[in-house]
Amino acid sequence: MNKPTFIQLREQYHFDAPSLADWADVDSKTIYNMLMRNPVHRFQAEKVLKTLSEVTGNDYTLDTVDVVLKD
Repeated sequence: MNKPTFIQLREQYHFDAPSLADWADVDSKTIYNMLMRNPVHRFQAEKVLKTLSEVTGNDYTLDTVDVVLKD
């Protein structure tokens, strides 16, 4: 099974990127980078996915979502 990308999750849930950034306590640029498949820091991606999990009621982690991470 292929992991969904972050943009596929946005297409599914239609979340507002600036609001998600606020809720996750990350810069809105982090959300933009995740949507554009640009590398982000692991801790930022984990915060965003944890928040998205809480909002949707589904469990999203780096193991279940295709996110490009910085080395």
